[in-house]
Amino acid sequence: MSESPFPFRAPVQSEHERHAAAPDEAQATGHFSAPLLTRPVVTYCPIEDYRDVLRPVRPTALLRPPRFYEKAAGELIARAQAWPRSRRYVYDAAMWVGRRVADNRWSHRRSSVPPRIAYAAALRGVFLPLRATTGMDRIRLAYTASAAMPESVLGI
Repeated sequence: MSESPFPFRAPVQSEHERHAAAPDEAQATGHFSAPLLTRPVVTYCPIEDYRDVLRPVRPTALLRPPRFYEKAAGELIARAQAWPRSRRYVYDAAMWVGRRVADNRWSHRRSSVPPRIAYAAALRGVFLPLRATTGMDRIRLAYTASAAMPESVLGI
């Protein structure tokens, strides 16, 4: 096993060690979904250290309890509120578009072309740069565990 450059990151396993460990992990968790992720690197950290860990790691998938997402959402909202007024107007418009597209997705409806174009622009121009400040710009999968996610956090 090689040592990781990040202090809270689990050591990287060789291909053989990863496959040899899989049956025990499957038994411990009750399910093992190796096809979902390739070459996963698991990173553990306490809630008070997540800011220092997320920025350099920039994960593509997260599995955290709702309180982590609430804390991150609060930080993102505070950053956006500290922006100049003109940039906050752009943020508010991006959130409006994002909520409309999310409502359609959750209702299993496809948005028309103009909202999809507006959402793509909002994602690239507002949301990804904002999420990059916390290291969450590469996230593609975000799971929650141990409790239901509050609707206010889902909207963000």
